[in-house]
Amino acid sequence: MDTSCSNATLSDSDNEEEAKEAPDPLYSVLKDPTRDMSKLVVQSLVRNNISSSAISSVVHDIVTAVDGDPSKLSLSYATTQRYRVETVKTIADKIKENWTPPSTANLHCDDKLMATLDGAGVGRTKLLGVPAIPHKSTEKTGDLISEVSIELIEEWNCAECVAELPVDLLERKSEVLELCKNYLKQPFSRGGYKELVSLALLYLSEGNEVEALEGFSFSRPGALHKARWMAKLLYAIKMDLLGTKILGELPRGAIFATCQLQNIRRFVQFVVFCYIPWWLTAPVPSTAPKNDQLLINSLINYKEIDDVIAVAAIKCFGNHMWYLTEELVPLALFSNTINVDIKEKMVTRMLKLGEGGLCTKRHGTGFGKPTFPMMPTKVTEDLSRYVGIDSWSFFKIMKIKPDFLCKSLTDWESDDDGHKKAKLIVNSISVVNDAAERGVKLGYDFLGTAVKEERYQRVLQVVENSRHTLPNARKRKLFSSSWYLTL
Repeated sequence: MDTSCSNATLSDSDNEEEAKEAPDPLYSVLKDPTRDMSKLVVQSLVRNNISSSAISSVVHDIVTAVDGDPSKLSLSYATTQRYRVETVKTIADKIKENWTPPSTANLHCDDKLMATLDGAGVGRTKLLGVPAIPHKSTEKTGDLISEVSIELIEEWNCAECVAELPVDLLERKSEVLELCKNYLKQPFSRGGYKELVSLALLYLSEGNEVEALEGFSFSRPGALHKARWMAKLLYAIKMDLLGTKILGELPRGAIFATCQLQNIRRFVQFVVFCYIPWWLTAPVPSTAPKNDQLLINSLINYKEIDDVIAVAAIKCFGNHMWYLTEELVPLALFSNTINVDIKEKMVTRMLKLGEGGLCTKRHGTGFGKPTFPMMPTKVTEDLSRYVGIDSWSFFKIMKIKPDFLCKSLTDWESDDDGHKKAKLIVNSISVVNDAAERGVKLGYDFLGTAVKEERYQRVLQVVENSRHTLPNARKRKLFSSSWYLTL
């Protein structure tokens, strides 16, 4: 969008000389050196995925609506596209230049290679990019991911701050019911999270928890894609709750067959009694190892109720035991919910093994996956069984002094420079992969906005910056404090 032309004149002026000197209102705003409106406009247009041809048409109509002369502006597609590309580059470069890496951070990578970085203690996420890997290569996929991820964090000057790669159903029913009620009193980062907990409470209480469910109503189904994996759970619970009504009032086979409803109800029962209680407590870093162990225990107990689902879930979770690895199980030492005896056993085992090398049990390169432990076959709460020589790597990676391990557990809370300080660092870690999932969705939404890889990365930076400075375009409310660039 080229605004270097002469000022447009107002046609309703009585004095022709004054009219020639009077600037066009829109042109004045665009050229005001104190308000860089052109960058704001381009950022908004890129965020809303408006094409260059559409931009020309919109600007033409806006100038006409304010009694301006669109002929004084260069609105060709080539000029608009060139200005758009140059402005996006300027904004993206400024974002990278102004962003300061946090002192400690953890990297999240999705299997679509959507990498994001969490600033420990800041409570914000930063999309670093969507690096591409070769379609045909003799190297292993894990090594390729490691290479592009390392290049990305080095490009953003983050190499020094990255810390890690990241029962009887009747008895269980009352536990999960109270858990859902307590969590509904807290704020949720996403509307889908609150809807899932509300549906679980409705399922367990059979509609009797009227006060806790005040204001709840069934939401219209939305998109179903990788970044909205929770949609599968939401729709399954709704089909279970409305199953009898669907079979009774709709034509046979309109939604599902009778036999399918039985399988849906088996799935929903597993989700409510096993998955949701684990998922609700998953974001707390220090309890991550304990939560994973409790999930394993619940899956083992669930064999008595549905052996097929339990065995399949145990097999699947065996590939995701990240927080029970030797490297990350020390997170439990900073939890207030873990028995003191278990902590003492963990510390005793670590001191007995002694310090070793850094991450000696990872697959492939040093950036690869850690070795997962064997899946327990019996219910246990003892986390010391997962402690190993690589447990010392946790303290080295997180830059935590392990001196407090030699002290009595009763003295830990009074150790301001040791355990207490380390606890603050640990509780600032993000142990869920939401940021990478959002990166997946962002990458898919704007995949067709640029032909060249470099321009595509810049578009992602501009869109992310716009979304964080203005989270809700309808409410037009800016974040009061953020590390994102304000144009």
